[in-house]
Parts: sequence; structure tokens; C-alpha cells
Amino acid sequence: MTISDIDSKILWARAGGFCSAPECHNDLTFILESKNYHIGEMAHIIAKAKKGNRGVEGGGSNGYSNHILLCPTCHRKIDKSPDGHYSVELLHGWKREAENRIRTLCQKRKANSWQLFNLYININEAKKYFFEFENNPMSALIYGQNAYESVANILVNASHNILALGGVSEEVVACVDKLVESYNDLTWSEMEAKCHYILAKIEDEYSTGIDKKVIVLSGCYSDLRVKNALGKDYSIEIENFNSALNLLLDDEDSYISEELNKIRLNENHVSGNFSLEEALNDPNFRIIKKLDDRLKFLLKSL
Repeated sequence: MTISDIDSKILWARAGGFCSAPECHNDLTFILESKNYHIGEMAHIIAKAKKGNRGVEGGGSNGYSNHILLCPTCHRKIDKSPDGHYSVELLHGWKREAENRIRTLCQKRKANSWQLFNLYININEAKKYFFEFENNPMSALIYGQNAYESVANILVNASHNILALGGVSEEVVACVDKLVESYNDLTWSEMEAKCHYILAKIEDEYSTGIDKKVIVLSGCYSDLRVKNALGKDYSIEIENFNSALNLLLDDEDSYISEELNKIRLNENHVSGNFSLEEALNDPNFRIIKKLDDRLKFLLKSL
């Protein structure tokens, strides 16, 4: 008896049509003008017979759980090796890792652009505030305890966005959780460094196609928001954000273009050259806040 048709399809689908050996990962399918073919071999992890490779009394099953998808070379290398060199546990580990890799890639391709956008904003804004707290000796007086608590809430939001996004590596999840747990124990510079590391990991994990453009937009938008909130010159950040959005959409969004023009008209606020009274009634802060709803609509439409 051989592996059933349904189990065969499951094995191929979960392995993505690639060899499951970690040093190989070769594509097992070929599409040609003359004829399509594959070289994949559905190898038993525990041999059907007791005397076979990794054999046991009664033999292994013919089901999905006892098979691993391999190329002919890896299959032959494993079966020709000395007994015990490729253990049952090792092959199950290969299979699990290969399937997890395909699953993770698929989750990334289906990434919710709005959640990815917010996750990157959360970490990037926290990083910039940590830098400000560390390097501005007047930060405690200027921003007060409420600002510190707000940044703590930003990190909590990052944890929520990771869960909603899915497909993020366990390392990134653990790093964000550690930031939340250690908020009162680490220095500002240590927190900033950890945020920098997390951002680099996210950029690496979402480094292609739309995801990459979403991250660029997120970075530009969070730069704009932080500079605005801190009362600093953000004239460059406005243009960077506009360029990143146009690159993502392959066109201008008329609503956001109009709102950015309104922001540019408030030159004193854009340049950070305003009085305390003006700072308490910043029209640009409200305009930028309003952009969130439009960005949410655009990113969820991708």
C-alpha cells in the first residue's frame, strides 16, 4: 500500500513543492513547453519494513505523518547513510521546519497592510521618543509623566498589532513583549537600542513588494507625527511622507494631497517657530490626526 492521494496532496502542499532538507530546498517542479514534470519523492521517515531505514517492529505507516518530501539526491543520501545518522526525530524536525517556513511565507504574503503599518509606527515612534527622553535633559519637565505613560501604551499597541498581523517571527514577538515587561527597568538608551533592533528585524522579514513600500510609508508618517508632536521642524517629513504614499499607490491621493497643502500653509507650525499659545492650539496636529482614517481605508484596500 502506498500513500493515499489526499495525503500526497497535503504533503506536497505543506512543503510548497520544495525539498524539505534544510541544506537543499530545491524546487521539485518543472514547467516546460514540451512537458511538465516533477522530481519530488515522498520518502518514508520510518521504513515500511522492520529491516528498512529507521525500521521498527510492524513498520511505519503509509500516511502523511510518516512521509517527508525530498529531492532524489537528498532521499538517496539519507537512505544510503549509516544507520542512525539521520534519525526519525531529525527528519520530523526537517519536515516541521520546512512546513513552518512555507506557512510563514504565506502569512506574510497575506499580511494586513494596515496592521503592518501600525506595528512599524508603534516601534518607530517609541524609538524616537526614547531618543528624545535620553538626549533632552529637559524632557521630564517638558513632557511630564503622561508622555512616558503614552509611550508605554504605544508598546502595548505594538503587541496587539503583532497578534493581529500574524506571520511575525517568534523573535520579534518576544522582543516586543520584553520591551513591555521591562519598560520601568531599562534605560531610555537601552529601550531605543531594542526598538532599533526590532525595526531592523521587521524590515528584514517584510522586505519585498507592497510590504516594503508600506514600511517605508510607515516610517515617513511616524517621523512626521513625532516631529509635529515635539514641536520640531517637519517640512522635510511632509515631503517624504507624500513621496512614499505616491510610490505605494502609484498615484496621488487627492484627499491627502489637499490636507498636506493645508498643513504647508501653517508655515510657523511646520518650521517649529511658534509661541507657547500657538503650540496649545496646533491646527496641523488635528489635520495629521485626521489622516489616520484615510490611510486606514487606503491600506486596507491594497
